[in-house]
Amino acid sequence: MEFNLAEKLAIVKVIDEVITADGELDKDEVKYLKHLMKVLDFEFNFIQEARKFNSRQAMLILREMSEDKKNVVANVFSQMAGVDGDIDQNEIDIIITAFIEAGMDVDESVRDSILDLSDLYFESSGAKEYKEGKLKSAKLESARCAIKVKRDMTKNDGYSVTSFFLEDETALWGDNVHIPSKQMKVVESNPDRTILKGFGEDPASMGNPEGKFSNFGLSIFHPNNKIEKMILHRFDNEIDIEYFR
Repeated sequence: MEFNLAEKLAIVKVIDEVITADGELDKDEVKYLKHLMKVLDFEFNFIQEARKFNSRQAMLILREMSEDKKNVVANVFSQMAGVDGDIDQNEIDIIITAFIEAGMDVDESVRDSILDLSDLYFESSGAKEYKEGKLKSAKLESARCAIKVKRDMTKNDGYSVTSFFLEDETALWGDNVHIPSKQMKVVESNPDRTILKGFGEDPASMGNPEGKFSNFGLSIFHPNNKIEKMILHRFDNEIDIEYFR
């Protein structure tokens, strides 16, 4: 399908923003970009021209395209997000914004391809504790627990992760804490799994390993965007606590 110069600039503008959204240039993204260069017929220097393009203007141009062209572009944007095998939240935000502002139907595969961590609550029927990959304790197996993940607006790309026991009514107000709140950020995300890792340190920890957030991590397993289990990692002593549904 033929696109005019303005349409190409608008398309490349969005593609460039998606590629640079996670701050990394992956070889698969470069490979896909080269493929698009052939399909859309543009050179690398065209990207520099697209960067000068106003984002709002680009969206207006995309909105004015025919439905057939929009369908082609929607497919390009959808493939672009996951081409590196790591679907980044910023990439998804850019693509969904482009879909909406350009008057295109948001592809459900894009909308559902990443887990919403902004305010996530997972209730577990029990947990198991592992040490260096071997079962250490099953005492939590029948203990109802919950993990809460919430975006921390004071930290860029940061989330707070807290686990609670649900054995009595105090847990309803978060008083029965199992693992106190740790600040983390997403280090890997794909349609089946999201991994967070702690960063920074609690200034009041006074050297206590509990206050060094980088000692902690969280793996969320969510095939078909349904949470199956979570594993809370304690890297400094090689302990993993698996919370299952």
